[in-house]
Amino acid sequence: MTSAERPLRFNADFELVLQGLPPKPSLNATLEFFLFWLEPAPVRTHREYPENYLRYVEALAGQRPRIVKAGEARDWWGSLDKFELARDLNSKASFADWLRARGRATGIVCRRWEELVAAVGEGEYLAKKSDGMSGRGHVKVRCSELEGLRSRFDFRTPVVVEPLYARVRDVSALWLPDEERFIYYSNAIDSRFQWRSTTLDSDAFDAAPEGSGDWRELLAELQQDMHARGYAGHFSVDAFFYQRNHRTHFHPGSEVNARRTMGLIAYLFAKRSRARFFRLALVPAVITGEAWEKLSRSPHARLLSPERNPFVWFAVEADSHMDLEAKAEAFLRELPGARAPGKA
Repeated sequence: MTSAERPLRFNADFELVLQGLPPKPSLNATLEFFLFWLEPAPVRTHREYPENYLRYVEALAGQRPRIVKAGEARDWWGSLDKFELARDLNSKASFADWLRARGRATGIVCRRWEELVAAVGEGEYLAKKSDGMSGRGHVKVRCSELEGLRSRFDFRTPVVVEPLYARVRDVSALWLPDEERFIYYSNAIDSRFQWRSTTLDSDAFDAAPEGSGDWRELLAELQQDMHARGYAGHFSVDAFFYQRNHRTHFHPGSEVNARRTMGLIAYLFAKRSRARFFRLALVPAVITGEAWEKLSRSPHARLLSPERNPFVWFAVEADSHMDLEAKAEAFLRELPGARAPGKA
């Protein structure tokens, strides 16, 4: 069997395994359907898929999903071949140290409780566990509340402490090793720092966000450093703009994801689209039966996820940003009780 024919596995539990926790097939089962849309290889799955969903994917993606239930499979989301390297590259503390060494004052890396107490000043701060994922492990703290939050931090890994910035726009840069370039896009992040959508503009893939200064040069240095250490895969850097003293500032990086990302999934879909703008988004909702059938026929967006998934995943495309927003909102109106994923 060639490597292209070896089954793939969507190991969404990548960060959990890096933390030394057991694999979590139930987490992988919530995202593995993306491989049906994006990859021709068989997919090792952890749940059942009804025939109507398989036919739906085949009609829109042009290929019938091939499913295997057991046996070896290639990890798709993140590689664990170089375990210690992967753990260090995905560490928020290591990235904060890397930025600080280049004169970019970011978070303070704390390895003991006393250091965390010293790092929290007046106002509200954000304490981030170094190996946290998808906003988990983020704790908002104030001096007066510290003692009551002590049990939240075991310092098994360092904690990064920074001011709670008034974020106004979230952006990412994604390294594409096959194309040897970065692309740039916007994200919508909710109040719990969890991803809700990515929006791409095909006319501006290569354009670093206005106001990001020398971010392009900093990213190039990071890519070279990671390559020199033996990492040659995809990675993204999440950054954001924030307001302080009535001025907008740029934060060059809150974290590195040395793996495939939702931004990459959005880009792979966007490359197949003829529209200028493309959005990949989710809504925390479970749909079944007629509700799923109705959304699968929506003229406003493409439903991607199967029934009984903990999130409704969808894709929207349009030739203008205004039309993109209108289509996304129209799709959500077809899903009673759903929360909007936010604008990006």
